[in-house]
Amino acid sequence: TIREQLWGKQKPRFTGNIAWRAMVPVENLPDGMVRPMATVWWGPRRHFVHYYVKSGAFVNCVCVTEKRGWEIESWTEPGSYAELKADFKGWNANIQQLLESADKESFFKWALFDRPPMEAWGKGHVTLLGDACHPTLPFMAQGAAMAIEDAAVLAGCLRFCGEGQGEESVRAALLRYENLRKGRTARIQRGSRSNGRIFHFSGIRALARNLVARRASRSTMHELFSYNALEVANKAR
Repeated sequence: TIREQLWGKQKPRFTGNIAWRAMVPVENLPDGMVRPMATVWWGPRRHFVHYYVKSGAFVNCVCVTEKRGWEIESWTEPGSYAELKADFKGWNANIQQLLESADKESFFKWALFDRPPMEAWGKGHVTLLGDACHPTLPFMAQGAAMAIEDAAVLAGCLRFCGEGQGEESVRAALLRYENLRKGRTARIQRGSRSNGRIFHFSGIRALARNLVARRASRSTMHELFSYNALEVANKAR
C-alpha cells in the first residue's frame, strides 16, 4: 500500500512457476530418512525442497513446477494431492515417501510473481523495507533475511538523527539506508530469479550445472552469510 502511494501501482510479472507447500509429520517417516539440513532436488522444469520445522516435529516441503495459465497468488489456495503426485511422478523414492506421508489437508499452492529491483525506495520522510521494496523469489531462501537486515541498517542510520538536527537529518538517514542496502538486495533478487532457471535445467546444461554447483555454492554462501548487518549499521554515520 505504501509503495503504491509513493510510486503508483505496478503489475508484477508471472514467472511461469507455481509453488506447492505440504507438511509431513516426522512420526510418519522412517527414522533417518530426512537429513538434518535443507535439501533441494533439481530436475527438468521443477524442483523440490524439504527441511525440518517446528523443532523437528514436521518436514516442510516446497515443490516448484513450471505451469502456464494458473496465476493465483494466494497462499491459502488448496492444492490437489493427486496433481502434485503426478507432477513428481518418477522422482526419487524419498520424495514419493514424503508426499505419501504428508498431511493431505496441508497441500496449498500459489503462483510465483516477480518484480525488477527498484531504482529508489523512498521519498522524503517515508521509505520501504522488505518485500515492499525488494520482493524476492524463494530460490535463495533470503526474503525474510533481507527484511531483518533492512531493519538493522535502518535503525543504525536513524540512530544518528538527534534532537535539533532538523528534518533534513531524517531524509539524509533514510537515503543513506537505501544506498547501503539497494546493491545487496538487487543482487539477491537477480540471483533468486537466475536460480529459478538454473534449478530447472535439463540435458547438457544440467550436467554443466552439477559440475560447478559445489564450488559456486561455496562462493554464494560466503556472500550471503558473511554479511554483517550490524557492522554496516554501525558504519552508517
